Amino acid sequence: MFGPCERVIDMTLALFRDLTLGYMSGKLLSRLDAISFILTHHSPAHYPFLLQAGRNRTTFYATLARMVFLDDSTVKFKTFVSPLQQILDGLASAAGCAGGAAGSAAQLRASVPADTVSGLFRDLRGVAAASMCRRAYGLLFEWLYPAHFPVMLLCLQAGSRGRGPGLGRGLAQRVKG
Repeated sequence: MFGPCERVIDMTLALFRDLTLGYMSGKLLSRLDAISFILTHHSPAHYPFLLQAGRNRTTFYATLARMVFLDDSTVKFKTFVSPLQQILDGLASAAGCAGGAAGSAAQLRASVPADTVSGLFRDLRGVAAASMCRRAYGLLFEWLYPAHFPVMLLCLQAGSRGRGPGLGRGLAQRVKG
């Protein structure tokens, strides 16, 4: 109903974020069936604003990850990140680095829309922003490293083409060597 109204989405996500900031309110929210549904069905099919690679994605994923990290459950975390896992796996196969192969930034650039990569990195930024304790950061890092770092590096290299010494290229060089 309010899908295309940016202001309503911003305000709703801000309210949702504020409700999850408190430990007890977050715990109470995590018991609701609606929240359980959101944590397992966070896709553009259910939330059309996720089709755009805007800052709402970061806020949404930071809020959801905060809810996930309230529980000390690796299974809940793995279930939560499974849609992101599928995107990362798709990027790996598009870049040709599935199965341990080196992969190519040019191949990735040619076969994957930039909005897909940008959206994924906004989602990951939100999850990372919510990992404020050692356990949460450990879950995130163990999931990403070493399995997904090569494809993330290729995404940075593919995004930095022709932009000079921009963020993508500088970060890619620091990670590489």
